[in-house]
Amino acid sequence: MNRPLEMLIIDDNKEYAESLYRKAQRFQILLKHRDKHEDAKLFLKSDEEKMLNACIQGSKEAWDTFVEKYTKLIYYVINKTLESYNAEHLYQDSSDIHNSVLLSLWNDDFRKLKQYKGKNGCTVSSWLMVVTTNFTLNYIKKQKKYKPIEDDTTDNV
Repeated sequence: MNRPLEMLIIDDNKEYAESLYRKAQRFQILLKHRDKHEDAKLFLKSDEEKMLNACIQGSKEAWDTFVEKYTKLIYYVINKTLESYNAEHLYQDSSDIHNSVLLSLWNDDFRKLKQYKGKNGCTVSSWLMVVTTNFTLNYIKKQKKYKPIEDDTTDNV
């Protein structure tokens, strides 16, 4: 029941006024929490940028951290994409795609990794999901292209 503030004063409805006050307090808490969350996101984004810059500069520790941090995400995207397209695959296929994604980021002096710009609030994770999805779709296309033709003729004589 939404009523203007003037109605509260006229009606002298103490319970309703108290409930509005509690809602306002919760809203203020949510705003404070949101601000802290935004600050945390900025902090994480700057940490990610530092890690990516260190990778591009050739830091083995940064690359190992990158691989450790994003391996589960890469595997998740690979498997979800393969399932979505009903692609026949083995665990080894997922592993091959995973390695191809990481290798593509690393090859040519981190050329692909340098393509990440973080525009419009794009996180490394969301960008990496797109890159991984594209690699997986390319894998599926190649598998269909080279899939052996089954012989439908039978020699049941």
